[in-house]
Amino acid sequence: MFESANWCVRGAEGNSLQNAASALPRRESRSESVSCGFSKPARESLFYEALCEWHFGEFASSQASTAEAISLAKELNDIHGLAGSLFFAGVIAQCARDHIEVERLASKIIELSTQRKFAHWLAGGIALRGWRVAFPVTRRASRGSKRE
Repeated sequence: MFESANWCVRGAEGNSLQNAASALPRRESRSESVSCGFSKPARESLFYEALCEWHFGEFASSQASTAEAISLAKELNDIHGLAGSLFFAGVIAQCARDHIEVERLASKIIELSTQRKFAHWLAGGIALRGWRVAFPVTRRASRGSKRE
């Protein structure tokens, strides 16, 4: 899955997404999207921003973008969006091989999805928990290594 994602990011010609992204104008704040009432695109774009930041080695920025997506979903009382934001935070924690965070987020997703009957996000939470169980903490991962 990640091989195809990396191909999509780099493209057939090997161009990096970072070069393309640097040409785009950057907003000063995310409030522009929220003020128009279009919260979902803002929240979803925060996840993709966080994922790109993680792949570019900007771990602190990635965590901040993820936290902002979760906060935005809570602020807008977007429960479905919150479940999605928690799932995507779990994906990034999975990329970082952070077993404890994956388990914490998987539990939150499963609980929320069970209460609200979100079958899609419930499956995602179960998949994250399954990853955590299938790939137990290794000695290297237990030392807190994020990406080597």
